[in-house]
Amino acid sequence: MPDASRLHNVPDIRRLARRVLPGPLFDYIDGGAEDEFTMAENERAFREIAFRPHMGMKVDKPRLDTTVLGTPVSLPVLLAPCGLVELIHPDGALRRRPCGQKCRDGDRSEHRRRHPTGCPGP
Repeated sequence: MPDASRLHNVPDIRRLARRVLPGPLFDYIDGGAEDEFTMAENERAFREIAFRPHMGMKVDKPRLDTTVLGTPVSLPVLLAPCGLVELIHPDGALRRRPCGQKCRDGDRSEHRRRHPTGCPGP
């Protein structure tokens, strides 16, 4: 297992992934659909955003909870539907479900599609 302490940014992670994953799997994870136009536009839009952290500010009680589209979430991490996650891990779709439930992010689309009457597992 590579030393994660040497991974400092997304390009570092991409270089490692390219080295350790089979080529088609890396291309699937790293790429975008068809001509990758939307991916390029998203990357361009993110380059226009300047993050200015407010360091050294007094915060009495730090909190991560927020509201997303009117739904309270305990951690602002959202899980989008993603096809073929089983290529990355055999239980990919089901493994992300407990995290989604714990964080109350409302994402259960893949699980509902596979098990419309409820979870067959523990």
